[in-house]
Amino acid sequence: MRLIPPYSRLARALIFCLACLAACPALRAGVDAGLRGHISDASGAAVAGLAVQLFDAARRPLKAAVTDGAGDFDAGSLPFGDYSLQAVAPDGTEADLAVHLASGDAKVVRLTLQALQGEAVVVTGHRDLVSQDSASSRVELSRAQIQALPEGASVSLPKLLTSTSPGMVLGSFGQVFTRGNHANLQYQIDGVQLPDSVSGTFGDAFSPRDIERMEVITGGLPAEYGNRLAGVLNIITRSGPQDFGGDLDIGYGSFGKFAPQLDFGGSNHDGSFRYFATAGTFSTGRGLDTPQPGGEADETQGGREAVHDHAEGHNAFAKLDWRGGADRVTLDLSDSRRYYQIPNYPAGFKPADPFFSDPNFSDPWGNGRFDYRPSGTGDTQAEQEDYVQAAWSRDLGGGSRLQVAPYWKYSDLDFQGDPTNDLAAAGLISGVQATSFSEHRRADNVGVKADLEWAALAGLKVKTGLQLQGSQSSGPVSVATWDGSSNTATSGDDSMDRGWQEGLYGQVEWRLLAGLTANLGLRYDATQFQFSDASSSDALLQPRVGLSWLAWPDTKLHAFYGRLYMPAPVEDLRSSFSAVGGGGLRPYDIKAEKDDYTEAGLDQQFGEQLLAVNV
Repeated sequence: MRLIPPYSRLARALIFCLACLAACPALRAGVDAGLRGHISDASGAAVAGLAVQLFDAARRPLKAAVTDGAGDFDAGSLPFGDYSLQAVAPDGTEADLAVHLASGDAKVVRLTLQALQGEAVVVTGHRDLVSQDSASSRVELSRAQIQALPEGASVSLPKLLTSTSPGMVLGSFGQVFTRGNHANLQYQIDGVQLPDSVSGTFGDAFSPRDIERMEVITGGLPAEYGNRLAGVLNIITRSGPQDFGGDLDIGYGSFGKFAPQLDFGGSNHDGSFRYFATAGTFSTGRGLDTPQPGGEADETQGGREAVHDHAEGHNAFAKLDWRGGADRVTLDLSDSRRYYQIPNYPAGFKPADPFFSDPNFSDPWGNGRFDYRPSGTGDTQAEQEDYVQAAWSRDLGGGSRLQVAPYWKYSDLDFQGDPTNDLAAAGLISGVQATSFSEHRRADNVGVKADLEWAALAGLKVKTGLQLQGSQSSGPVSVATWDGSSNTATSGDDSMDRGWQEGLYGQVEWRLLAGLTANLGLRYDATQFQFSDASSSDALLQPRVGLSWLAWPDTKLHAFYGRLYMPAPVEDLRSSFSAVGGGGLRPYDIKAEKDDYTEAGLDQQFGEQLLAVNV
């Protein structure tokens, strides 16, 4: 197992993030929503001086408020999710109301107290799963819902996404294809966008065991989201429980799968400081999907035999969380290492088999012909991801919030080919040019993200922000080619790539009429790449316009138009392999993907269920 331990990098990144925090006045997580309320009695008169307590989904107390002379209260900034409001009458009787918040909501709940004195307080209200203000299509999952799935929290994040979010398909190497788009899924951890990974499959490096709640946005993206726009995965990570405790799980399954996992956490006596950590390892005899059909006569059935398919690794995550008044300080750290053997065809498959040797071969799905590799081929891949994110947040009151968050991410990909066996097909199959690929690429990403949100006027919410990031990628790549007759040709690249990304946005959420909300946004992104032989720059101004209409309390219609800008990651080499004219690595000009995106949709709530239809 080949692992790279740059813990000195991790220490330097932690110092960087804490130093940035020392220079920042205040911040909040970008996954937050606002909650305000109005309480009246049975006659419709405002109830002043009524105590209101807010609890999270685990019934932990979060905030307390008292209604003013107009019967209004402000619960401030909260991460999206499920909450309960508890109203306490003057005689001490209590009642609860469930509340659901989506990210970016500015929700106002109206409660009616049917009795105040001498009887139990009855609170009437509606648990609203339809977000009035959003013109996006989204799916939410809580930790309880994840644990109720067949594999529970032991499932990989890509499998969790593709089994619970419409329009997502899982690839054989852990890629997530979102609505037909490849490798453009944006991951956000506690409101901060993760940089790209060299391997392009960060989802495998993050465990669903660390998720408290997640939100998947697949269309109608507001202007605050940039760069990776096929979909956005907002993850709120777990915090420590009130009392110290933990779990030790040991998973065992087919193909020799063994996966122990430990998590634990707790808090101080008043719950103002919480800590949570997880650590686990895994090993299996079938780490990747096998490449072969079951046999020549059974080629449509998928792989049945795992050959050279061992995988192993570990992952760790820790979160420290301190709250004091309007302030909150959090620190997230994660480390993941994974090693894979690249699976081969069984020894029973020969170069003369038609799906290797017949140039016109095609399987029922249009694939072919396939590349032959002997069963003893020894290609392997090792991956590593380290991430540090620090945050200090403050609720400024009145629906206003400010965020500043520094982060650092290190990514390492080590793919080792087996030239002797990789190139064997060229000498065994007429007219075939074989290739052997090796790469050990490393990337450092350092950045800062800032967002400011305020309620400018009644019914008008403004949000603006920026993100700055610098990236550096280095490490050798080589490609060997052989056509079976001439000498083997080898080309390589060991140059340093550097890139800078700047993003700036502003968006307005404006309640035009009762039930009708306009989302108006404008975003500007620019990228500059510097390579050993050239430089490249690109930019785009992106309007994002959405309209949301709450036609009835449980029915919402929305429409959206936006320009999307998805630049190529600097972590990828500025080289492309071509088998034409002798093959080899050749430079190409990296271009950003620029799209026009239009969507219309309907959200309909049935009791505690939500049906969403989007086109």
